[in-house]
Amino acid sequence: MSEQIDIEVGDGTLPAVLWQPGPDTANGAGIVLVQEIFGLSEYIRRRGQQLADLGYVVLAPAVFWRLGTTAVPNGPQMLDEALALAGRVDWPTAVSDVAAAVRALRAREDVTGDVGIVGFCFGGTSVLELARSGGEWLRDGKKIPFPAARKAARSDLERVTGTPRRSRRRPSGTGSSASGTARRGT
Repeated sequence: MSEQIDIEVGDGTLPAVLWQPGPDTANGAGIVLVQEIFGLSEYIRRRGQQLADLGYVVLAPAVFWRLGTTAVPNGPQMLDEALALAGRVDWPTAVSDVAAAVRALRAREDVTGDVGIVGFCFGGTSVLELARSGGEWLRDGKKIPFPAARKAARSDLERVTGTPRRSRRRPSGTGSSASGTARRGT
């Protein structure tokens, strides 16, 4: 089950959707789920619920709020409308809003563990831009236990998507690696 919440930012109120895990599954960790190009779509809402069912407190900020909407309505013009919205996004401000969502999630009493962040499509770019920014959200004394968290997150992601992780190993005899030496023809 989800609820609409508001996050105060410097020049307004960022709307977001919050999912809480059930008492039997809560693990104290949080995930900021950044929208896809269609906004807080049904897809994002399903993913938020699935992550909450796995025990996470999940927060999805409505990055398009400054453009007057939270989601692109379904229909034949959906992709065109989404692309037009994405083209109008002020990236530094959007990244700042996502950072505000990370801080808001960390400040919750029911989030006692680590906070991760994941984004799909447009949201993936937002997450990369946030990481690249090196903003204050990275400097708050919290460590990101990447190698240990990666294995747990991968397992949870496989449960959410139903897609097992593909092996990175090449079958034997399939050629040289990308770092191999190219041969010249004679």
